[in-house]
Amino acid sequence: VPTALVPAVKFAGSGEVVWESDAIMRRLDTEFPETQPLFVGGDLMPQVNALVERVSNVSMGLTYRAGNFTDDEADERRGQLVDAIGALDAHLAAGGPFLLGDEMTAADCRAVPMLERYEFQMPYFAAALDLRDPARWPALARWFEAMEADPAYAG
Repeated sequence: VPTALVPAVKFAGSGEVVWESDAIMRRLDTEFPETQPLFVGGDLMPQVNALVERVSNVSMGLTYRAGNFTDDEADERRGQLVDAIGALDAHLAAGGPFLLGDEMTAADCRAVPMLERYEFQMPYFAAALDLRDPARWPALARWFEAMEADPAYAG
């Protein structure tokens, strides 16, 4: 890849190399129109992206810079993170199991790298949270299960 960015896909027909997740997913939609498109949801996509970005922004301070916070600041950030995850869970509960409804879309593909990583990191860092706790965030737990049940993701 000329930019050394990953992920990247080389399309067999043209030999063209496409990098960056969104560009790859858009190209897949173009190359394979007979499949379920990844970019659907229209007006909901920015709202969903904002929910996921909120989780990411708040969690960064807890996973990577927790030593810079006082206990009170860490507690405040943890509360913000719980609120952000709660908002994401509420969105999923209203129409999941995926972020835009019944089918996996680009929104899920964008969210899964961060959420999967945080699933394993959060219990051990300052946040001390279990993203897959079905008692706390049942819709998010169902989202993880739905992702893992999809052959395109699980395979």
